[in-house]
Amino acid sequence: MTLISDADFAREAKARGFVRRTSPRRAIEALAPRADLIVDVGVHTGTKWLYDAFPDLPFLLVDPQRGCEAALKERPARYEFAAVGLSDRTGRMELFEQAANSTFHIRTALSSMQPTGARYGVEVTTFDDLLDARAPGTGRLGVKIDVEGHELAVIRGLERHAPRVSFLVCEISVLDRFEDTPAFAEVIGALAARGLRFYNLMNPVTPKPRRHVDALFLRDDDSAFRGG
Repeated sequence: MTLISDADFAREAKARGFVRRTSPRRAIEALAPRADLIVDVGVHTGTKWLYDAFPDLPFLLVDPQRGCEAALKERPARYEFAAVGLSDRTGRMELFEQAANSTFHIRTALSSMQPTGARYGVEVTTFDDLLDARAPGTGRLGVKIDVEGHELAVIRGLERHAPRVSFLVCEISVLDRFEDTPAFAEVIGALAARGLRFYNLMNPVTPKPRRHVDALFLRDDDSAFRGG
């Protein structure tokens, strides 16, 4: 058996199109110096990879589902919980409860999963108003958004505090999962208007088109875009 060096293996693997296995945690944990607080929007039972990536940072967890905080299976070491939904306005909306797939939107046949459980009204507010109340100031923010088709409305509610967001991970629909699924380009454009530029995908490639992807955005002046 012939042994080769790590450098030679890396060159050969690259030449053959080998893609090294990674994970969402590994993809973003190097971004920790860019944030003072992580905001997890759409929590369900907890986002383990996110909490593990930033073990030393405080978190703001945001989810309107009844009993969500008590049902958490994963928790950051330091966090506050906001039992409210986020949208582009303040008021009330009807939530269709489907465990981790709960949504404010009507699903198409493409994404019909388990039957809807309870349907009930919840309080909603804008991202800006939530941050005014829970995280005022100028501290830098890392954000994760997983809100089953409501991502564009959540982003539209983020204006005054948008300059504070250093990085953002967002689940974005690719196929028409809901009756009013926002176009992928709309979400990209809304984030670009807030100074956030697409940087990378968090998902591996699959043989068939994905119903949705998790996309990572950084500030458009981040040194990472210059190889820093």
